[in-house]
Amino acid sequence: MSELRAAPPPPRSELLTALSARLPGVIPGFRALATDLLADSSRIDVFGVTDDGVAVLALIGDAGDDLVLLARALAQREWLAPRLADWLKLAPDLGLRSGEPVRAVVLCPSFGPEVRAALRSLEPGAVELVAWRFLRNGSDADLLLDPLCPAPASPGPAVRPGELESPSSFRTGLSERDLGLSDAERAEFE
Repeated sequence: MSELRAAPPPPRSELLTALSARLPGVIPGFRALATDLLADSSRIDVFGVTDDGVAVLALIGDAGDDLVLLARALAQREWLAPRLADWLKLAPDLGLRSGEPVRAVVLCPSFGPEVRAALRSLEPGAVELVAWRFLRNGSDADLLLDPLCPAPASPGPAVRPGELESPSSFRTGLSERDLGLSDAERAEFE
């Protein structure tokens, strides 16, 4: 059996194609409509729609691009929202619903504490963070997406002022109790 190992990413056009194919695994019902779409003054890497008509934009960057991409995602959400009604006039079969908030997905190899703090100040589900890695398995290479802050299905319990949630050793924020791992199983991941 081949061993998985990190691989350098392919050229940007191939990376966007791989991203378009993998996003339905992160955003259920996602269908890519365009890649490398010119917005106001920068490009939207992947633009698409979910089965329920929500517009989604995705931006992919390298290590260290996370803060810039978060700002760009917020700007592009604002640029895109008022244009959806016009796009529906031009192409009513796209399946878009105007008037819905545009979702953004920011993809980087890692995310710093400033990005995570900024994300907490936004409405839930507005922007999702997804770590990406390009892995090689023998002669095959593939893009792996790991959602870090998926949109919650329902609101979680509120933290009262003065209380702090216990920090998690997992990127997902789950606790060891949530996972129910034994000491032997936990040791396999370290």
